[in-house]
Amino acid sequence: MPLNMSIDEDKLIKALVQDDFTQIEKLITEYGVNATDSFGRSFLINCVIKNKYNFVKKLLEYDNIDVNIQDENGFTAIHFAIEEGYPKILKEILSTKGVNINLKDKFGNTPLWRAVHNKPEEKESIWMLIKNKANVNIENEYGISALKIMQEDDEDGQYSYKDIFEYIKEE
Repeated sequence: MPLNMSIDEDKLIKALVQDDFTQIEKLITEYGVNATDSFGRSFLINCVIKNKYNFVKKLLEYDNIDVNIQDENGFTAIHFAIEEGYPKILKEILSTKGVNINLKDKFGNTPLWRAVHNKPEEKESIWMLIKNKANVNIENEYGISALKIMQEDDEDGQYSYKDIFEYIKEE
């Protein structure tokens, strides 16, 4: 396998549009399961973005899958599952051995930070991250943590995080 070879994006897109995992498997054979496209996105990340739950499940069965690959913006598969609003996919990724739930993107934002900032209405995903040991205190490059966002939203009455605050205190 050549080094630094990018996934053939036309073939990848075709496989995703045609909903054909056998084509994904052929690409994996050619490039490796952790190969990336020109944006630094792995097969896993691309399948998350396209909401291909069954593909994600199959990819996570590969022994050498790296679920922590970050694209050119530092987004992982978890970041995309949050951003796209796919809690079912998020749950699968979180159950994978070796997942790093607290990786920061290039802006210093963890998946939990992204969840409470961009998708606060999706409490199910926030809870999944919290229960899987997402660190509420990690600050981004502006010194803002997920906990700070939750506290401000709770005080403003926008979203209630009292149940999460209680859970955090008990931990």
